[in-house]
Amino acid sequence: MNDTPIDQKDFRAYIRPVLKRWWLFILIVPVVTIGTYLYYSHKPKVYEAAAQLYVQPSTLEELVFGNKTDAQSRIEDFALLIQTSKVSERAERLLSEEGGKKKAGTVPAGTIGAEAIEKSSFLVVSAQSPSPKGAARLANAYANAFAEMQRQRISTEARKGAEGATRRLHQLGKETDENSNRREGLEQQVEELNLIASQPAASGGVSLVQAATPYPVPIGHDPTGNAIFAFIVGLMLAIGGAYGLEFLNRRLNRIEDVEEVYDLPILTEIPQVPTPAPQAQHGVAMAKTLHGPFHRLQTNLEMQARERPLRTIVVASAAPGEGKSIVARNLALAYSEAGRRVAVLDADLRKASMGGLLAAHEGLGLSDILSGQASFGDAVQEVAVQVGSNGNGSGPGRQADGPAHGGELAMVPAGRHHGNLAMALSSEEMRQTLSSAAEVYGTVIIDSPPLLAVADGLPLLSEADAVVLVTRMGVSTRDSARRLLKELRRVPDVFIAGIVVNGISPRVYRARSYGYYYS
Repeated sequence: MNDTPIDQKDFRAYIRPVLKRWWLFILIVPVVTIGTYLYYSHKPKVYEAAAQLYVQPSTLEELVFGNKTDAQSRIEDFALLIQTSKVSERAERLLSEEGGKKKAGTVPAGTIGAEAIEKSSFLVVSAQSPSPKGAARLANAYANAFAEMQRQRISTEARKGAEGATRRLHQLGKETDENSNRREGLEQQVEELNLIASQPAASGGVSLVQAATPYPVPIGHDPTGNAIFAFIVGLMLAIGGAYGLEFLNRRLNRIEDVEEVYDLPILTEIPQVPTPAPQAQHGVAMAKTLHGPFHRLQTNLEMQARERPLRTIVVASAAPGEGKSIVARNLALAYSEAGRRVAVLDADLRKASMGGLLAAHEGLGLSDILSGQASFGDAVQEVAVQVGSNGNGSGPGRQADGPAHGGELAMVPAGRHHGNLAMALSSEEMRQTLSSAAEVYGTVIIDSPPLLAVADGLPLLSEADAVVLVTRMGVSTRDSARRLLKELRRVPDVFIAGIVVNGISPRVYRARSYGYYYS
């Protein structure tokens, strides 16, 4: 196979999947953005307030146990204790007794949390509630309830400790030299414990150092900010969806896709037309819209013929339905209009269509030649060509009511089936037929079977001077193109002249023609 350089993609190739699926952005981005804004606009507002507690070192524990406990671990335990039912009950009682009077039913709704500040003696009690004042009341109530419970606990434990030390002191009996030191220590302990019982907050208690105040701004309630974030997320989802659909779509829908997959030159681009193979009054004709594309194809092939002879040209495709027979027919007409002598061979022996496209009559054909039942001269048919007309109009320099005097066009139809078709197309008779047709007509165009559907046409590729591959927009797939390239690499001495891109929409074709378009 011939090698051609790979062109670098430009920026448009990368954003084309996004531009092609613009409807995804209209569908996703507004829905996500507006939906998010409406959701957060109607979401109940929640306010937060926080009170700060200071946890003093525990003099009581040091006095009773003789060592200091881990202060950070102790504060973390306090954070868990604040969220227990005992603290909750005391806090609710404080809330109902605010102002010194019973106020049943004034406990605000909300939730409580507590967190120890790392590497410090501070504890933060936070509350969330539907109102700013309710959040502040909850936080202060829980903080005060816990501080009060801690003071009561210290006072109770200190009194119990003092009573125990007093009993041990009485058990010592009369003062002697042996127990004087012990008595002195117990007396000192009793005195200190009584002091702690009377002043618990100064002996390892918890004190409120910063009360919670109402904060008028709700937490997490920012419809505009959330909508902006949702817009960005929706945009990313739409972009991801566009590229995802592009990856999942295996069909070739753009000319750039063809160039990327095949890595071969594009010889011409053919637009969709209502009647691609019209029959004129005085013979077969070419649709007026197709004159430019097919003459471009014929010109590109003749330019390549300056470097190597291109007398026999196979027109092939990966699968049926890509338009190879129409391309072979109109390419032959382009050669004929250019004054060349050209013959068309219908080598698609299984599903022949060229006879109908070129108005051939039934009779002998290629299969009869290959089976030895006819010669090339017996099977060839002359085709009347009306140059420059599509059946209802005329081209430049031609008359619509009479035949044109261009080149000569002949064809050999498929004929009747005889034996092994794959072997027939790779036989010596086929090589001699191609040689005879090229000597008589100069240019031979061969309509090949679909290369991936059947293997009949593969031997023709080595025998021909050039191969023109036809691909159709929206029909050909990336997978079939890659499979075709693998098959072609196995064929020795095959020259791929280029790609014909068929089935381009008129709108795209006009845009790519920069307005220079004949309707």
